[in-house]
Order: sequence, then C-alpha cells, then structure tokens
Amino acid sequence: MKRKILIILSLCLSIVLPNVVHSADGILNIASAANLTYVMPELITEFESDHKNVNVRLSLASTGALYSQIRNGAPYDIFLAADEKRPTLLYKQGHTDGKAFVYAKGSIVLISDKNLAVTDGLESLLSSGFKKIVIANPMHAPYGMAAKEALEGAGLWEMLRPKLIYAENIGQAAHFVLSGSVQAGFLAESLLKTFKLQNLNFYPVSKESFSPILQRGVVLKRGGKTSDAARMFKKFLFSEKAKTILKKYGYGEM
Repeated sequence: MKRKILIILSLCLSIVLPNVVHSADGILNIASAANLTYVMPELITEFESDHKNVNVRLSLASTGALYSQIRNGAPYDIFLAADEKRPTLLYKQGHTDGKAFVYAKGSIVLISDKNLAVTDGLESLLSSGFKKIVIANPMHAPYGMAAKEALEGAGLWEMLRPKLIYAENIGQAAHFVLSGSVQAGFLAESLLKTFKLQNLNFYPVSKESFSPILQRGVVLKRGGKTSDAARMFKKFLFSEKAKTILKKYGYGEM
C-alpha cells in the first residue's frame, strides 16, 4: 500500500513515515539537507519496498544546522549533506563509519514571480520590480554559497545586497518564494518539481559560474556502533533505482 508522506519545510523537523513494522532491522534516522525535500520521499519509498522492516525517520534542515546537531549528539544514522565539507569534517573527527561519499551533484536556478521575467538572467534582478531576493544563508548553506559566487562572478553581489533576504536553508528560501514575500530567489533545481514552483519563471544559473555542488553523505556511528540499515541505505543510493530518481529531480551525473 502506498503511504502518504508529509513534508513541511522548516529549520529542522523530523518526519516519520508511518505504518512500518518494527523488527530487528530497527529504525533508520536520516539527516538530510533541505534541497532534498522532495526527492527523499521517493528515495525512501523505493528503499522501503526492498526493506519492509525498516522504520525511516527523516529530518530536514540546512547542512550547517544538521552538522551542529550531529556534533552535539543528535541520534542520526546517516547524514546526507549539500556540501563536501561537513561530512568530511565528521569523518576526520571520528564520528563516521568510513569516509564521506558523493551521492549527488546539484545545480541552482533563479526563480521569480510569474509577472516578473528573468529572461536577462542575473542582470534581470537589477530591475526595480525586484525589491526582495532570497538566497539560503551562504554562511552555512551550500546552495546559498553557490548563489553568492554566481552573483559575485557577474559583478552584481554588492549592487544587489540591499535587496537580499537570507533564509536558514534552501527549503525556507522556497517557502519565501511561494508565499510571495519576495519577488525572486535562488533555489536548488530539484525544488522545481513542486507544482507551484513550476508555474513561476525560472532561469538556470550557469554551472560555470559557481563551484560544483558535490553533495556528500556519511554513515554515522551512534554509541560506537553503526546501523545496518544505514549501510543498506548507503548501498541503495548507488543503485540504478536511486540514480534514476535523483536524475529526475535535476541532479547531475557524478
């Protein structure tokens, strides 16, 4: 039977997939970067179709926030970040079972209100119609850093700074765009799969204008032990099924 999965964009929210039988395989706690908000339910559903006794709990937040939680003892079994830095740090700090692995390559898009065109790309944002532009905070959100790099490369960062609104993560940035509280925003391409965002204007930001967004993950140790379910989920991420789903949401080949 197909389960309904509720996704709410927030700083950090655990999402429990119900109606799963508990067994020796136990519970799998996944900490996931917010750019994976819409792809994770499909990945989890596919994973559970082959591992029916695993109860998956998903927490979505910015990579920086999840990293801090893990450092402070948050009980996650696997961490899927939006960057390379934090998973690698966790490995060096001895919190992981094995090295960090690349599971996805992300890209960003500029999206705007349907009444405001972005046909001139980043230069479009200089128009007086764009009063507020949201990006994920570049201090801790990799997709926000990519947006900043693109704007700096185009010589627009300083000119647009007075218009910028900083979201805690890419999911919250999408919420600002959907609510109409901003006229434009830089989002992960994967978020375009939401019905409402598809109705807005968007412009793919050139991948040459920002550093590659290589997303790494790590299997974590909890109390010195590693979850068997976490190892299985890591293996699943490299399966053809998972690759097909990731590609569907705009993640490039690694």
